[in-house]
Amino acid sequence: THDSQWQNQTLTGSGKLQLVGTSNQTPKIRNIDFQVALANNNIKANGSLGKTDSRIAWQADFPDLGKLGSDYAGTARAEGTLEGAIDNFALRFNLSAQHLRLPQGIKAAQLEGQAMLMPEENGKVTGELKAVDLQYGQHPLMDAQLSLQGTKINHRLTIAAQGKPNPPAKSKPFTFESKLHGALIHNASLTKIQWQGMLESLVYDGKTPIKLTAPAPLSFDATGFTLEKANIQLTKGHALIEQIQLSGNEFASKGHLEQLTLDD
Repeated sequence: THDSQWQNQTLTGSGKLQLVGTSNQTPKIRNIDFQVALANNNIKANGSLGKTDSRIAWQADFPDLGKLGSDYAGTARAEGTLEGAIDNFALRFNLSAQHLRLPQGIKAAQLEGQAMLMPEENGKVTGELKAVDLQYGQHPLMDAQLSLQGTKINHRLTIAAQGKPNPPAKSKPFTFESKLHGALIHNASLTKIQWQGMLESLVYDGKTPIKLTAPAPLSFDATGFTLEKANIQLTKGHALIEQIQLSGNEFASKGHLEQLTLDD
């Protein structure tokens, strides 16, 4: 147990961790029990991790995010469980937040979400995330939704957003919708989990509308993404993307534009 100060708030913490395994085995967490609190905000977890019958439950309760610093505000709560071996686990979690403000100018009046990921290749995956009055920096206010349905190796992801009316502006609020179809793949050569599939559709209806005219191969992981062979319809012209790749701090693109006008 240790008590200290952070951001002029009382920070307390306690925990226990028990590892088992030999020098030739990947260590497994037989028992974990910890709690960290900053003023009236706290995170806690208990259980075990690494074996097929392991289960760890966690909870994060932030009734006053402002205690984290001047860039934060609102309330947030999340809880969930992680069960099974590291390479074949089941995951469940729920989260909610109100009057949220985060660094980089991110704001949301309300955020609600939940997700479930079951083990094995054909394990069911579902998820839903809804944001009300979401805003990033000076960009327009919007509502946004994300939904996920299927299995690990065959699922569909839909992302949508609707701009809010802005009385001083004469332009109509934008709408955006994109649909993806693919699978979670364990890339053994890169020792990481990667999403691979197709960007089936993408439509942005706003000041400068764009539309994907045909499905395009897409892959991404925690470090970046790759999009290939994408044909984007602009207001009057086309953007033909042979490849766009973002990996860490590196970005590369290849393609060309056709019949581009000032309206695009």
